[in-house]
Amino acid sequence: MSWELEVIGDSTINNLKYKEVFLGYALRQDSINSKLYMLNYESNEEYVIMDLNLAKGDSFELKNPYLETKYIVVDSVYSENGRKIIQLNYSKVFVYNTYDYEKFKFIEGIGSNMGITYQFNFMFDHPYLLCYQNDTVSYRSPFFESCD
Repeated sequence: MSWELEVIGDSTINNLKYKEVFLGYALRQDSINSKLYMLNYESNEEYVIMDLNLAKGDSFELKNPYLETKYIVVDSVYSENGRKIIQLNYSKVFVYNTYDYEKFKFIEGIGSNMGITYQFNFMFDHPYLLCYQNDTVSYRSPFFESCD
C-alpha cells in the first residue's frame, strides 16, 4: 500500500507560518536552525520532527501525546547524493519475510524515512519512505527497486 501527502495551503498560527497538510497536521520549517516542526491540530502541540543540527552521540526526543517520551541516539552523520543524512540508532523490520532492517534517518530536503507522522505512531506500524521523486529521484530506500 502507498500514500501521498498533499499540502493544501498556507496558514498562520500563533504568528508562525505553516503549510497545512491534508491529514490534519501543519508543517513549519525553521531554516535558520535546520529544524522541521509539525503541529498536531488534535493536541494543539508542536513537535520537532527533524533536526539537522544533531551530531553523532546526540539524543533526539521522540515526544508522543499518547506514549511516554523516548530518546534515541544519533549513530552517524553522512552525506548521500549531496544531502545530509542523520542516522539514528533505531531500526524496525522493513520486509517481514526476509527480516531486513532500515535505520531511522533524517534526510536533508526530504524529511524522515519513516514519514512525517512517526511521532504519533512510533514503535507501532508506520510508513516507510520508499522514494522521494521531484524532477529526478533524490532518495530511494535500499528495499525498493524504483520510483515508478
